[in-house]
Amino acid sequence: SYRTGGIPDINKDNEHIILVDQGNIDGLSEEIIKLLNNPEKLLAMAKNAIIYASTEFDNTNSANLMVNAYREIIRDHK
Repeated sequence: SYRTGGIPDINKDNEHIILVDQGNIDGLSEEIIKLLNNPEKLLAMAKNAIIYASTEFDNTNSANLMVNAYREIIRDHK
């Protein structure tokens, strides 16, 4: 993926995603080819991505984060 916006902030480069500079088509294609030539790394990254997504973007976790954010807002405005 391209290293833009919030993507680098919520992802761990080389752990469950490969990031390249925006517009670097050659770099992106090189990284894709590297992964295709290294099935062990590809599988490890895929597993890491599934674990990351299922824990970080779980509905219960997201709801708890939102509730805590509202509690902080309410506490700060009392």
